[in-house]
Amino acid sequence: MSAAGLQRVIVRMMFDPAFRDAVYGAPERALAGAEVSEIERGWLVARDRRAYATDVTRQARALLALEEELPAACAWARAQGVTLEAFFGSGKFHGCVEGRGLMVLAFAEWLAANAGVEVGELARVEGELAWLRRSTSTSTSTSTSTSTSTSTSTSTRLRVGRRVRVVRVRVGVLEMWAAAREGRVVGSVGEGEVEVLLERGEDGGCTGEVLESGLAALLRVAGDGVERAALVEEVVRQGGEPAEAEDIVGGLLASGVLERA
Repeated sequence: MSAAGLQRVIVRMMFDPAFRDAVYGAPERALAGAEVSEIERGWLVARDRRAYATDVTRQARALLALEEELPAACAWARAQGVTLEAFFGSGKFHGCVEGRGLMVLAFAEWLAANAGVEVGELARVEGELAWLRRSTSTSTSTSTSTSTSTSTSTSTRLRVGRRVRVVRVRVGVLEMWAAAREGRVVGSVGEGEVEVLLERGEDGGCTGEVLESGLAALLRVAGDGVERAALVEEVVRQGGEPAEAEDIVGGLLASGVLERA
């Protein structure tokens, strides 16, 4: 028996009426693959099925939270006639709950698969930002507690900062994203791709900008960690002046685009 497995099934039943009916109709088939025992399957259907639907605003509240994180993608999806509530009956939703995943990322993937290319590209950008908000917030306490040792560290390895993400997207997506944040569902994506830098500021606000090819190459080299000297060499390789290469790397480090590995 698994209390966590039972809880995950209950969550799925509360959010998805069709799944709930399937569990009551054929629990063994509906719960194939779920971490629940035969006894637990009996517990699930012993109560009146209406007990799982007492909170009629559950879906709406969850969807509101998801839309707050993916506003542009949701605005475009609604404009295309996509019923966002259908997410809670999808395999993405059920797989996320069973796999203990991050629901906003599952929602972004579902949007990308069930709407046009514009929605898919916007969902990718906003999904990356959702991940960025979480990765930076969970590292705050660690970076604060080690600030003294970091400032005196002799490490020469640098990596892409935790407040930024480098993502390859279709041309025009950033303009669409900016317009949607102003309430305008306009624009289109082009055939080509660009690399963009998504950044979370100290105030929690997020920005995005198209990267110049040289900077994009430099951040690819930095990745999860590389010697500072290698980044200085990459700046020179990309056409930078040797005398300025160290200052360029230092500037990226000071701005948070790079950080000590």
